[in-house]
Parts: sequence; structure tokens; C-alpha cells
Amino acid sequence: MFGTNNPSELLFIVPPELKDGEYELTVTTQYSGSTKRLLKTPRSVSRTVYIGTKNNDNDDDRPVIE
Repeated sequence: MFGTNNPSELLFIVPPELKDGEYELTVTTQYSGSTKRLLKTPRSVSRTVYIGTKNNDNDDDRPVIE
């Protein structure tokens, strides 16, 4: 579900049943800016997003002893 869908801002609600982890989010648009016409070819952008806590394999909850 989208909460905000503005030209420079996209907010949405993640379903509660979605498990924590790494996901790829792809947004595709034909928005052309200030004109009312759509682009002929859709544009897409993809980003890696993390739901919950990012899992770093190097993270350890033990103190580091030097």
C-alpha cells in the first residue's frame, strides 16, 4: 500500500508478514516531470533494501580485544 507518491518521494507500507532480510526494490515510471505527457519508454531504478536489521557476517556481539 502506498502512503505517499510524489515526484521526489515514494513512501509505502511493508506488509507485516514480510520476513526480515535483503530485498531488491524496483520502481518503474513513465512520469516525465512538469509536462502532462508520459514518456514513450518506462524508466526503472532498482535498489537493495533491508527489512529489519541488516545482517553483516562480520558483526559479532562479543567485545573486540586488541
